[in-house]
Parts: sequence; structure tokens; C-alpha cells
Amino acid sequence: MSEEGEVAGAPRRLSLGVDPLDLLLDGVQPGSILTMLGPPGSGASTLAVEFLLKDVARGERAAVLLTTRRTWELLRIAEAYGQELKKGLDGRLIKVVEIENPFAQSEVNESLVEFFTALEEFKPSRVYVDVIDPLLVTLGRRGLMSGLIGPLIELSRRKKLLTLIRCATPRTYSLLSQFSTGAFRLEWSPETREGGSLRKLVLDNLRDIPHLESSTEFKLIPGDGIRAIRPGELPEWLERIPSGLPDLDSAIGGGYPSGSMVLISGGPGSGKTLLALKSSAILSSRELRALFVSFAEGSEDILRRVRSIGNEVTDFRAVGADPSIGSVARHIQELKGALTEHSPDVVVVDALELMVSLLDRWEEGLRYLRFLRGWVRDSKGLAVVSTGKNPLVELASPLFDVSLELEVLEVGDRLVRTLKVRKVSYGGGSARRIPLSSLDGSGSR
Repeated sequence: MSEEGEVAGAPRRLSLGVDPLDLLLDGVQPGSILTMLGPPGSGASTLAVEFLLKDVARGERAAVLLTTRRTWELLRIAEAYGQELKKGLDGRLIKVVEIENPFAQSEVNESLVEFFTALEEFKPSRVYVDVIDPLLVTLGRRGLMSGLIGPLIELSRRKKLLTLIRCATPRTYSLLSQFSTGAFRLEWSPETREGGSLRKLVLDNLRDIPHLESSTEFKLIPGDGIRAIRPGELPEWLERIPSGLPDLDSAIGGGYPSGSMVLISGGPGSGKTLLALKSSAILSSRELRALFVSFAEGSEDILRRVRSIGNEVTDFRAVGADPSIGSVARHIQELKGALTEHSPDVVVVDALELMVSLLDRWEEGLRYLRFLRGWVRDSKGLAVVSTGKNPLVELASPLFDVSLELEVLEVGDRLVRTLKVRKVSYGGGSARRIPLSSLDGSGSR
């Protein structure tokens, strides 16, 4: 029981002031440190502002450390969702410490001195560290722990502060969650509602924090912040789109979730392209319009391979995309044109790693995937992305509702293609590796 209804003799517990977290947790003890995995677009900024404003609304103080962004960026997001962050700043109830260049070590060190000075002098009740990942790059693991995390843990416990730390990548999140009271991640949910896709909050490491459930969907409401989806508001059964491959459908709970984004990754020869081709061909034979975009093959080659699979496709469009364009904006424009012309129910993008490898910065590939995510949200269609392993796969993982990994294993004197389900965001599936006997053929990638 938190704050207002505390039981005599029980440890004091504080409400976090964030609807999805308060729905799952029965408060946290003062001095707790929470780590959040919140990539761009996940709702992390809106959640963090609500966390800060919980005590500001009562006249108490909060402090925030910004790393890669400026105050006006948070203000713009807060204003869009009806959060009174500007009022807290104007009333000097929130202290902001900005690091203009988080990749300059001297500037980072100076800002950390300013940050800890502010925590001592400003006497906040809550602390938010925004996007800590660049500091790990600049300071290294040892420097980050000794210069920020260790002192912040000690200070939070000594002064009974509630601290929230945001990570943008799974690598940083995995490191910091080891030292946190609790950790949670934000993901996209394949379930949709009026006004767009839902997000999902999933609890991970919890140390002596009572909780009722391990996850909940939530939505961002313009003008009204963040709101959890209560039990009963989600349907008991989520529509599935059978892939036509029994091994795969069994592994992911009956088929692809409708309105979802699927990642297929694997090394050379693992069968990821063949799996993408088979899925799209089978779906097309069931009167679903399929668009297959390949960065490795021309349209005629794709059609020839689809025909060799043996399914009679009725509405299948193949596009051979040139990975050497080098501009993600042009790649998006080409995809947008194909979507407009064909109006597909299913989009498959194959050999994404070839496009990503020729961009000036591989992180730009996120823009392409976010555009595809937006199409899924607006059309309620299905998107499948096939790619070899590359840094973008880990960074973009929160954008995907289903993540599959293919690998060729040597079993006796045979080579066996296997499928590992790494993630199914909603409605079944299991993280296990199984032989993929329904995927055969030659010349697959």
C-alpha cells in the first residue's frame, strides 16, 4: 500500500506517479533506483516527465540531467501531452543540467560536478537521468560507474531520492539493471486502438518490489499524458495471420500477430530469405496483397524464386531496390511509392543489411524502420524484415513485435536449419530453438 494508505509498521512506499507503473507496482521504497529501456518513439520521454511532475505538483523539487537533448525538446513533448513541465521550470522547482556535447570527456566531467552539486544544494525528491548511453561511450564502463552510477546510488539511498535512469540501447540497459532496484523496458505492442498503436511496459529485474503483473499495455493521449490499459480493455484473443509454416506458427503462438512487425535475422545460408519468400508467397496465395522489397535481387529473380516454391500467388508484387543509393530518405521515398501503388496487406523487406552497410551512418537505418513501423500502425498490416546480423538489429529491437533468429547447426552428419524465437510481444510464443523442418530448398540466404 503506498503513501496515502500506509499500514503502521510497514515500510514506507511511494507512488511513482506513472499510471502503467502504478498499475503494476505497489509503490517503491524511498532511495530506489529504476532503470528504463526506452528507445526513441517508445513513450519514454512522456513517462519520465510524469515521473518528475509527481512531486512538483505538490510543491516539492526534482532534478534532471539531460545528455543528448536540450530542455526545449522535453518541453515540446510535454506540451503535446498536456504535461506542465514548463510550469515546473518557470517556478524553479526543476533543476536542469545539460551536457551540450556528451562525447567530450572534459565537458562531461564538468557537467557531472554541476549535477552532483545541484543534488546536494537543490534538495530534490526525484532525479531523472535522460539517455545515459553516450556517457557510457565517453567514460567507459569503469568511468561511468565511478563517476556517475556509484555516487548516484549512494546519494539516492542517503537522501531517500527516487531516481530514474533512461537507456536507449539493450547493452546499456543490461549493464545498469544489475545495479538498480528495478528495471523495466518499453516496447511497441502489436495491438492497436483508435489514435494509434499501443506501447507495452515490461518489468524485468525487481528487488523486493511487490508487483501484481509483469507487463501492461499503455497509450499516449495527446493533452492527457500516459495511461495504462486496464484489464478487460484488451481483447482476450488477438487475431493471428498463419504463416503457412507449421513449425513457425507453433513457435510463435499460432501465427504472426495482426498489425505487427516481424524481424528475421541470421547468418549466410541460414534460410532467412527463403523463410521471407515462403511466408509472403503463402500469404499471397490466401488473397492477401504482398509486396516483397529486396536489396539483394531484382524483381524478376524474386518472382522466379517465388514460382519455384510451388504456391500459386494471386497478388504478389516484387521490387528490386538498389542499396547503393546511399540516402535513407530516397529509400523511404521508394518504399512509400510502392506502398501507394500496391496497397499491400503484407510488406517484406529482404537483405536490409546491404542497404544499411552503404549508409553514411548505420544508425540512419532506424529512420527506414520507423517509417515501416508507422505504416504498420496506420494500415494495421504486417511487415516482415529479413536481415543479416548488424548493429542496427540490436538498436531497433524494440520496434519489432516478433523477433526470430535462424541458424544452421551441425547435427551428426547433417546440417539442420533451426529457428529461435527471441521475442513475441503479445499473445503467446516461447523463447526456444527448434528444427525448422518446413523450411527446405537451396540457394537460400
